[in-house]
Amino acid sequence: MNRTPNRPGAAPSPGTTPSSQRDDKRAIRIALVTALIALVAVVVFNLRAPKDRLSAPG
Repeated sequence: MNRTPNRPGAAPSPGTTPSSQRDDKRAIRIALVTALIALVAVVVFNLRAPKDRLSAPG
C-alpha cells in the first residue's frame, strides 16, 4: 500500500484544482463579464444619444 495520507499541508492530486482557486477564478470571471456588460451599455447609450445634446439652444 503506497497511499499518501490526506494532510492539511499535502499537495493536491495532479489534475485537480482546490475549490478555493476555482471559486476565485469564477468570481474574477463574473466581475469581468459584469464590467464588460456595463462598458457596452455605456457605449451604446452614448451612441444612441442626440448628437447636439451638449449645444446650447439657439
